[in-house]
Amino acid sequence: TTVVRRRNMDGLKLKIMTVVTQRPHQPFERYLTTPRDTHLDSVHRYNYGLMSILKDFYNFTFVNRRTKSWGYLRNGTFDGMIGALSRREVDLGGSPMFFRQERHRVVSYTTRTFIERPCFIFRHPPRKDAVKNPFLLPFQIIVWYLMVVWGLILVVVLSLSFYFQDSGVCQQGNGDGIFFTRSCTSFFILLFGYLMFQYYSASIVGSLLMEQPKSIKTLRSLIDSRLTLGIEDIPYSRDYFVRTTDADSLELYRTRIEYYDAHTGRNESHFLPAVDGLRLVRDGGYAFHVAISAAYRIIRQTFGERDICELSEIDMFPVSSQWMVAIVQKNSPYRDVITYGLRRLNEAGLMQRQRHVWQEPKPKCVRQIAPDDLIVGLDAVVSAFVLLAGGLALSISMLIGEILYRRVAQRSMFRHTCKRTDEVYL
Repeated sequence: TTVVRRRNMDGLKLKIMTVVTQRPHQPFERYLTTPRDTHLDSVHRYNYGLMSILKDFYNFTFVNRRTKSWGYLRNGTFDGMIGALSRREVDLGGSPMFFRQERHRVVSYTTRTFIERPCFIFRHPPRKDAVKNPFLLPFQIIVWYLMVVWGLILVVVLSLSFYFQDSGVCQQGNGDGIFFTRSCTSFFILLFGYLMFQYYSASIVGSLLMEQPKSIKTLRSLIDSRLTLGIEDIPYSRDYFVRTTDADSLELYRTRIEYYDAHTGRNESHFLPAVDGLRLVRDGGYAFHVAISAAYRIIRQTFGERDICELSEIDMFPVSSQWMVAIVQKNSPYRDVITYGLRRLNEAGLMQRQRHVWQEPKPKCVRQIAPDDLIVGLDAVVSAFVLLAGGLALSISMLIGEILYRRVAQRSMFRHTCKRTDEVYL
């Protein structure tokens, strides 16, 4: 085919522009090709690596250029990489980008190379209302009712055994008769209590070790939560709020991201670099919208095991995982060449290898029982203290009532005795 015949381009120089949102502290080409700090510009360095393989595959060379923006409409024209391609200042795009209808008019797409998924990442706060009374949690209501009913039945049976045994002693004298009724009843009462206690205590300990229920599962619940929100300062995040018509997303932007704070008297902006935003997530009480290609490596390096297990993710974009595609000039003669080459890389597994280099997998939750997991807070045992206080108050009230009753009874008896004495003397 024509593409195969173009395998050797005899060192043809092609101008390529790559998006770099961070400031590299080393020569530009070395920064793009060295797998160090892979959470920085990982998507762009990944795609540039694919283009570098195609450079050797087709025997052409690069003239590198850089920009800070993919390309967005500004006063009717595109800036950044798309603007350079539309003005034919460069031949190839070194960074992949999302599909957009307005971009299709000025550039040509080749094939999909990368899946990006930006989302909110946060440590889910514990629900204080998750367990209203942990001491009633282990058993269902029907079990508690059955325990009360059978407890009363056993008490009645035990009382009857005492009654009939005492009656037998009174009628037959002090014989050495052996009565198994009370012993049998006591044995089954103890066995029943032991089994119920084992289930009860094991359930309470298990509730301390199991994962806490999560209530923040949607963007709406995230907006209504007390978490502070932030977004990675990256061009497509700002562009999303300009383009979207989603009511929840617009409310989030106007009330939680960029807004006027009446208390401080200044405009607040919560666009942050990925490292700073995830540091706040690690400290707790903060939700940060960031691309997982950058987030997962930072999380693996800086988060503890407990922090990782508490992480939750919520998507804000309508399509959570979006394909990114490599681009060239509109109607470029190199479109088929680049498309064929990228598909060959995918078939050969080289594209997957590049993903392993530049994209960190999601950190796994390896939860181990730690001493902190068994710490019981006051909110979990407050009902027990309330029960104890109620019992003390009831016992003191009964004591006071008994004292008053005894005094009244003594006075009544004293008056009755005095009255009988007076009658005798009279």
